[in-house]
Amino acid sequence: MDGSYIDTEGTDKDMDGSYIDTEETDKDMDGSYIDTEGTDTEMDGSYIDTEGTDKDMDGSYIDTDMDGSYIDTEGT
Repeated sequence: MDGSYIDTEGTDKDMDGSYIDTEETDKDMDGSYIDTEGTDTEMDGSYIDTEGTDKDMDGSYIDTDMDGSYIDTEGT
């Protein structure tokens, strides 16, 4: 609201005037990355995290049993 840019409802949600921010895009309102529902579930903006992929939310690998150590698929 400083008069330097166009700010419409659903566009710049955090009112910083620096980027396009639509609902379901930047969930944590930090304006630093694209974040869609089911993508960055811990809201840190550092990696792609989909449900059933990075269970322990550390952003480093596939871990279905949440032990944080390796690739582990059910029955394998």
